[in-house]
Amino acid sequence: MQVDLEDYNVRSKIFLGNNLIVIFQHRHDIAERRVLELKEVVGFIDHGANDNLVSLRIDDGSSYAFDLSLRLSRDEIKDFEEALLFIAGAGGRFGFRACAKNILFRDWTEDDVWLK
Repeated sequence: MQVDLEDYNVRSKIFLGNNLIVIFQHRHDIAERRVLELKEVVGFIDHGANDNLVSLRIDDGSSYAFDLSLRLSRDEIKDFEEALLFIAGAGGRFGFRACAKNILFRDWTEDDVWLK
């Protein structure tokens, strides 16, 4: 799954137990937000480059998941999902990469008000 995020900024990243929530806010309409939920996170790399987002890609399994499964000696991780946030001017490189059992990208709802 690939999502265009050129009109969004990262508003916040919230780590709760094994779960990571990333809130995106539209640059021109601050009421419009999107949510990236990562459940049972086993690893992530954050380069701190949240400006000039280009896209989000969510894939089933990956070299990162395979590497983490070997490093952690947990075979089930090789089938986990991966999320990559790409930034402008990085030559196709990512600014954020994570591996989790379940990854969901969705619209903001009233139930998310506490995530400010």
